[in-house]
Amino acid sequence: MPGERSSNFAWYAALTVLLGAVLLFLVQPIISKMILPWYGGSPAVWTTCMLCFQSLLLAGYAYAHLLVRTFSLGWQMRVHGVVTLIAALTLPITPSPVVWEPRPEAEPISSSLLLLRMNIGLPGCARAATGPLVQSWFGSVYPGRPPYRLYALSNVGSLAALWLFPLWMEPNLPSGRQDFIWSGCFGAYLVMVFLLSLAYERMPVDLEEQLRPSHQRDKPPLVRSDVALWLLLPALASALLVAITAHICQDVAVVPMLWILPLSLYLLSFIIVFDSPRWYLRGVWGWLTILSLVAVSIVMLDDPIQERIVSLAAWWGLELHGFDLTDYTGRADIETLIYLLALFGIAMLCHGETVRKKAEPGNLTVFYLAIAAGGVLGTALVAIVCPLVFDRFYELNLGLVLGFLVAGTVIVSATQNWFTKPRRLYAAHAATAVLLSAGFALVVVAQYDNAASDDDVQVRNFYGIASVRTLHYQNSDKPYGRVLYNGQINHGFQFLDDERRYQPTSYYAEGSGVQVALRTLREANPGQPLKVAVIGLGTGTMAAHGEAGDQFVFFEIDDKIRRIASEYFTYLADSKAQTQVIMGDARLSLTALEQPQAYDLIVVDAFSGDAIPVHLLTLEAFELYRRHLKKDGILAVHTSNRHLALAPVTARLADQVGWDSVLIENSGGDSADEASSDWVLVTNNPRVLQDEEVLLRGEFLTGEHADAPLWTDTFSNLRQVMD
Repeated sequence: MPGERSSNFAWYAALTVLLGAVLLFLVQPIISKMILPWYGGSPAVWTTCMLCFQSLLLAGYAYAHLLVRTFSLGWQMRVHGVVTLIAALTLPITPSPVVWEPRPEAEPISSSLLLLRMNIGLPGCARAATGPLVQSWFGSVYPGRPPYRLYALSNVGSLAALWLFPLWMEPNLPSGRQDFIWSGCFGAYLVMVFLLSLAYERMPVDLEEQLRPSHQRDKPPLVRSDVALWLLLPALASALLVAITAHICQDVAVVPMLWILPLSLYLLSFIIVFDSPRWYLRGVWGWLTILSLVAVSIVMLDDPIQERIVSLAAWWGLELHGFDLTDYTGRADIETLIYLLALFGIAMLCHGETVRKKAEPGNLTVFYLAIAAGGVLGTALVAIVCPLVFDRFYELNLGLVLGFLVAGTVIVSATQNWFTKPRRLYAAHAATAVLLSAGFALVVVAQYDNAASDDDVQVRNFYGIASVRTLHYQNSDKPYGRVLYNGQINHGFQFLDDERRYQPTSYYAEGSGVQVALRTLREANPGQPLKVAVIGLGTGTMAAHGEAGDQFVFFEIDDKIRRIASEYFTYLADSKAQTQVIMGDARLSLTALEQPQAYDLIVVDAFSGDAIPVHLLTLEAFELYRRHLKKDGILAVHTSNRHLALAPVTARLADQVGWDSVLIENSGGDSADEASSDWVLVTNNPRVLQDEEVLLRGEFLTGEHADAPLWTDTFSNLRQVMD
């Protein structure tokens, strides 16, 4: 009978740890996506959420450590049961828009952190404490059995929860039902906590040992150098996790899948190293990490240097010319894969070396507390400190260099253990030193080259990095134009000479869909001024289409873009139309307008990364646009994207609100002023739909995409429209 009860406790412990981990990591994408529209779809939302969740993890681990040091085993379970019950009373986790929807002028980092802590703080803290608490209880009940496999099991649950969201919850459930299911699972977790406590109470445990607080039992002393490693190595892994995720999202789209892929690899490293020492082969993982960092450095280098590397590889018989690293369309996918491999390698080394120095079970809560503190430290540096100190993602460059140093140190240490004969050891050290020196030189040069810039200005804030670059004629110092980049994405160009500086370029050039829309409106109402709303300022290029008497109202959430458009580009100042810039999220600003504005044209051209923020392409957003448009007005949606098929989504929304839609593609050219563009014009204006150029060049989408997903504020899934 005692053996049966003991077995029950082990099973309850495993299930409690597994369910707690599932809840902890499932809530991250759920609530992150809920609040994403309130902050303009910025990639920094995920970074801020990561900081909040890791802070909750640290708070949970600190609570577990305090509980273990203060109370006996039985009372630890009772107290945690009561805390979990109180946390359950704070559900559901969905933030109320009335209370928490930020004002346009609100500082995004502090307001989002406050929102998250108030809505998921206590449930998150209770769940975060589950791992170290249950492992501590397990170690006390089964003194001869190491509890660290429960930590691997916890990360298995975390990994399963992360993939449960994009593969099942996001495609099939609106946000309200996601919250309902999560709250129900939290109720099941509460039941498991009480069952675990009940199983312990029924076990034949020595009464004196049961009543004695954990901190009074014999514990091995802590080694300061080990504690430093428990803190610093996880900090490096966490910092690179956030930096690489932000880098990927800025140049693609703010997609939950792109949040989850890096975090999954990060968690997978924990699973591998905590499951068994046999999986962590130090030398193998060290060299794999070195190779991945060399690959990252190659794609970071300038194209001429890449070409020389490809030529050198061909001289050695390696056919690398099949990978066109100068073609950005294919290059982005290659870069994403290589960055993820580098992240996984560094995470394996950091966590593997941490586990090699892991604490004895008596100091288990201190061990996990240090790891959690390292995670918060790394994320806080990237999310808060670096945006204030750096104007680019220098933390990514520094992190990759530090990752190389960690890998090199591990390799040298592993080489020491591979060879016993001194002569072979000296030869191995010499070969290792040569290879590592060459690799380190390449990595440092690549990071310096990537960090150095010829940009006129670089500005960084919560919404990412924007840079302005002056372009020169080939083989000449004479400038001819200026371009705005958000990350590596072109968001506007202007000629500098007096003759052409008034000319609309790039996505707004002659022949673009938005230019066709303006022309048809002017022809339908000759001599009448137009009232135009533009969601997304960019360089202000749309203002170049303005004529005397027109009103052009720009909605822009990012203050740095407003300053750049005013200081480095002259479209706003040169425009013949009356221009106005309204700061704040466009949907919030349009919703706040009590009276319909009767716009002739609404242009949706706001981008986060390389895609329109999802909340601007939902049924509720289209209803809002229709409210502010004239009956014969036009909604022009910029759907150009290398990764996402957004035109079918736009067409489905147009069908839903009773509009017709037509896609107008403009092939553009190779230069910055001739960017190709795809515009979907949504309207019921027969003059537009029967226009000769629209009939000739347009692809009518009305009724053609009934199977496309219908996005709403509570349901959207970018994975469904990925090319």
